[in-house]
Amino acid sequence: MMCDAPTRRSGYSWQDGPRTASIMPFQISLTTTPFDAGYAPAPHSRLTTNFANLAKHPDGRAQRIAATLARIERRFHGLLREPGDSARYRIGLEILTISIRFPDGPDAWFPMTETLRCRVFDRHEGRELAGLTGGNYSSFVRDYDFNILRPRIAAGEATKEEAETFGQLHGLLFRLQFRHHHPAGVLDEPLVIAISVASGRDYHRQHGEHRILGHEYVPNGVESATTRYFAAMGLGVSYFMPPGCRAPLAFYHEPGDLLTRPDEALAALVAIMDTFESIYRPEIYLTRKPAGAVFRADLGNRDHDPPPAIYDRVERDTKLGRAQAERARDEFLEPNAAAIRRLMAEHASLGPQPAGGAGRE
Repeated sequence: MMCDAPTRRSGYSWQDGPRTASIMPFQISLTTTPFDAGYAPAPHSRLTTNFANLAKHPDGRAQRIAATLARIERRFHGLLREPGDSARYRIGLEILTISIRFPDGPDAWFPMTETLRCRVFDRHEGRELAGLTGGNYSSFVRDYDFNILRPRIAAGEATKEEAETFGQLHGLLFRLQFRHHHPAGVLDEPLVIAISVASGRDYHRQHGEHRILGHEYVPNGVESATTRYFAAMGLGVSYFMPPGCRAPLAFYHEPGDLLTRPDEALAALVAIMDTFESIYRPEIYLTRKPAGAVFRADLGNRDHDPPPAIYDRVERDTKLGRAQAERARDEFLEPNAAAIRRLMAEHASLGPQPAGGAGRE
């Protein structure tokens, strides 16, 4: 089901009203939805995204969300090392939905991206602190690339052009969301995206420790497919194991943009992602053997604490992902094929660029 044109809907909050940027030959819109105990996934939501999957089933939905938000706040205050003052900060989360439409294509908006934006409120000083956008970043086009296109490439069934341009459309669509890349963009601040580390490779702990992000880790071997895919979005990767985490997280960010962020913003992102990864990757993030000098993630690990919430992994990993990929193909890629080809040709300058590291303080 495609998105309707962006109009006010029950359960939606609009930050400064609905924001739509129009410049031929496409339009981009931004809507926001509070992620709180009253949240339910919209019909257009990507149901493998952590926050949507957590709220997928109505039975116990409000309790699961409330418990998750409470865990995030506890984790946040622990990272800031403020015991006894756990009421100082409040974390507010909202879901950003960014949609695209081609005026000369089907008259419908397609959800390009959903991601979390975090707001940190300081009750003592009565002000809002800088937060981060990028938690639980999701994309239907990425589902198509990894569930349909990549298997076709591996089987030798894709065209030469499809194989050589893998990930480039997704990277272009990602960049077009930002005003500093294109006037049609609706986002001002670069995203910082944190996800699970890849399994099957070794990560080596480095010397030194960041006050919030903890020890940096460096992988050996060739870049992962995920890292190459994010590079097409203009994002580099850094790996850190924050205090209290049992395994490193992978942070994808624009070059030099990670370590310049305020402590509160980094602590909020870590708290969010460590909490969600504890639910969806307990084999890694609730392991009873925390990462040491060398770490290798193992999704077959059974020596871990029970996750704070239970989900249907088979459905999420094998059924929903494929269905989402088919939806991207049927509702967006094929109906807009001619417009997408023009878009790629006209905005080649926004194509893949070398991605750098975290930068040092």
